[in-house]
Amino acid sequence: MRSVLLILTAISLAACQPKEESITDTSSLDQIADSVEGAITGASGAIDDASGDSMVSQRSLFLKLLVPEAHAACTRTLTNNGGGNCSRNVNCDFGSYLWSGTISLNFANGATCSLTGAGDSFTRTPEFGRTGPRGTIQTTSQNRQAWDGNTIGGGMTISQVDGMGNLSLDIDGIHKILTRTGGRTVFDMSVSTTSPLQINQLSRNGRNISSGVLSVHHNRARFTAEHTFQSVSYSSSCCYPTSGSISTDLTGTLNGNATVTFNGCGKISVSFKGNSKSYTLANCE
Repeated sequence: MRSVLLILTAISLAACQPKEESITDTSSLDQIADSVEGAITGASGAIDDASGDSMVSQRSLFLKLLVPEAHAACTRTLTNNGGGNCSRNVNCDFGSYLWSGTISLNFANGATCSLTGAGDSFTRTPEFGRTGPRGTIQTTSQNRQAWDGNTIGGGMTISQVDGMGNLSLDIDGIHKILTRTGGRTVFDMSVSTTSPLQINQLSRNGRNISSGVLSVHHNRARFTAEHTFQSVSYSSSCCYPTSGSISTDLTGTLNGNATVTFNGCGKISVSFKGNSKSYTLANCE
């Protein structure tokens, strides 16, 4: 009887201990989904900056511990600062949820804030944060060292490859870092391309990413996800892909192959080692 009482007491005490909230450590599927959101937000935001498509940020994997529910519509207007140096202020708020910072776009044509034809390009360097009551997500293009020792940074470049409007997106490096109000870093991800994304047009209505590989270094969890795009398509009203799939190769603390399927606006399903889970992504740039 004494041993039974000791066991019950231990169970009771364990149940009363405060549990640490976590965004990325709940399961391998959650970590993979985080890496997808980290990758696709930057890629979609870069294309949308050039197309002028509107942006809406809603509840997000990243923000589920920052605010209970966040809906914010922000204008996407570029300012021409001269010489092809253009910028977009990222300043809007919804209650206690605030975006602040800038995104710089430098156009090779040296004149406009838009692509003018085959061979034209622009470099996008985001430097902004999203802040809620419990912390801040910082997006930066500065050089930082990933978990495997590689230095990643420099923003991203979109090039118009022909007169038909086909595009290539090459990401040298961007980073997304979530820091709690008390200063603890919850996650730190570095995004780059190992093979440029091939895109048929700027406008979301009919946009398709036919191929390319986005690499995400999940620096705290210490794994790398290589996301290979397979005919990923958009619709006019959604900043996220609405159909298509990604095949993911994982190395580091997560090893193996995963599949990510887009099932509507911001809806994805992740399959890994016989397990599947659905998620909603809604944290557009």
